[in-house]
Amino acid sequence: MLTDRENTFASRLPVAASGYVGDVILVNYLNKAANLEMYVQMEGDTNATSMEFQFHSSAASTMSSPYTLAASGAKTNAQVNDDNGYRFTASLANLPKGHNYVALYVSNTGGTTGLITGGIVEVIATNPGDYPTHRVDY
Repeated sequence: MLTDRENTFASRLPVAASGYVGDVILVNYLNKAANLEMYVQMEGDTNATSMEFQFHSSAASTMSSPYTLAASGAKTNAQVNDDNGYRFTASLANLPKGHNYVALYVSNTGGTTGLITGGIVEVIATNPGDYPTHRVDY
């Protein structure tokens, strides 16, 4: 997984009221063609009754007239607080024409604790069959 600060919505931001979390990210036509995914994950338990994560795109940095690229659906407190940490991902490949901004929207019901991290990462798929025969994995 490759990532950098310019492609980060939030880095361990506390849970707040429903709305956009962290930064809006500007993407260009190369980002749309690359093998990129948006992700969000909860770190630390939240006391929210339920949460829903949505990735939005817009032609404006203010996120006016947003388009929902993907939505997690409402997740219960138990799902979000899973011991493995809750994660939700979606492809960046299907942005509408002219939409060069993406953001993370969170619908939070009653939560005041927990930390949210999210951004855009490059996803690299490897095929073990392509490795040289002398390769040893430890």
